[in-house]
Amino acid sequence: MAKETLPTRPKTNSMTITRLTGGLIKAAPTKDELITQIRQELSSHITQAEEEQKQQQAAGQLRGSFNKAVRRAQKELARFEQIISHVPDGFALAPVYYKGPDTAEKKDIYDEYLTHVRSQFLRYIATEHADAVTALGICETGIDRMRKGLEPADDQKRPYNVDIDHIVERAGSWHMGDTQQKDPLNPGRTKAQVNHFANLILLPSEIHGMKNNLNNVQFSSGPPARQGRWMLMLVPDDTHAGFVCPPQPKRILNGLSFRTSDISRKTGYLTFQIDNVYRSLESLRQSSIVRKALALYDAIAENKNTTVMKAAAQDPELSRVFNYLATQDPHASAELAQIFRPGLNEIKDSITDIFNEVSPDNPSAATAKQRIVFSRLYQGRKIKRLKKTLTTLPFPEAQALSETLTRIDNKLKEKPPQV
Repeated sequence: MAKETLPTRPKTNSMTITRLTGGLIKAAPTKDELITQIRQELSSHITQAEEEQKQQQAAGQLRGSFNKAVRRAQKELARFEQIISHVPDGFALAPVYYKGPDTAEKKDIYDEYLTHVRSQFLRYIATEHADAVTALGICETGIDRMRKGLEPADDQKRPYNVDIDHIVERAGSWHMGDTQQKDPLNPGRTKAQVNHFANLILLPSEIHGMKNNLNNVQFSSGPPARQGRWMLMLVPDDTHAGFVCPPQPKRILNGLSFRTSDISRKTGYLTFQIDNVYRSLESLRQSSIVRKALALYDAIAENKNTTVMKAAAQDPELSRVFNYLATQDPHASAELAQIFRPGLNEIKDSITDIFNEVSPDNPSAATAKQRIVFSRLYQGRKIKRLKKTLTTLPFPEAQALSETLTRIDNKLKEKPPQV
């Protein structure tokens, strides 16, 4: 039987996005028309706020909120002018039709992205566009992590300040959010068009922020997203492949920064890592081979009056047999090797790093507030559930993570952190 050939969807960029998003709309405004319209709307906000301020002054009822309204309107216009006059290299301003999906739930689109797209896209660009990733400023260690579906970080485990951006926004994806199709660049199950690789780009967080700021100044007026509207958006141009932001030699952004490493951000990312492992486990359990293997291992552990994790630790052959069984399902085998097991190691490294900062043995390393942030997460349901789940897994990574959590438990029993 001939292998199915899937048509390649055009890359979302400044030359295609207007047609991709508004193809069902007869007339699209030009970029210049939208700039004029937005400038007029933002200027009218200032005029309106100033008139209301004058009226309040005349009535002797001036409140500080009107002064704030004037300043806010002025800042929005200044922010808009700043963005459109400093478009990053490799990007352009383009008309985009913004409307929420008619049938698809935004949460479902996001969950699909996290479970079946994010890690796969990181692997794809690290493999197929490694030169572009290097040119952006990510080191070989970071690229190697990306090949495993992990967040790019340097050899000191500092995460780069980059984001994966949906060029057509999920919240305004309309028919691209409603339409499920196979992605030729990300084989397997069908996915919403908005989650296809052709609609994604890796870019510095600063540029991502510029794009969001441009959107936000437009959300302050005009019809709501559910009714549909034309917006001016910052999107990749057609001078590059469009999967990785080109370097920015003429800007402050030349060279990548690292994400701030405060405890709140670290615990937030740890939460994401745990959720991602559970999404991966759910995906693994879609395989009948994996389900049967896990059921068999439950029976073996019950017969030995122990847990699956301990049984596998006592007999490493059990883990090797499970890996062999998983190879009978290529998708499950790839999920296990590329996402699930590396994800367990990532959780172990992250929680160790956080605990070292807030450890009671190092009282000067963290503030009381930071210890409270860690304590709420560690004593919460998410970590309790994780501990229980680990006992059901026949992998050395699960054993190593469980041992790490046990060491932290013992340390906290000896000397609870002072908050």
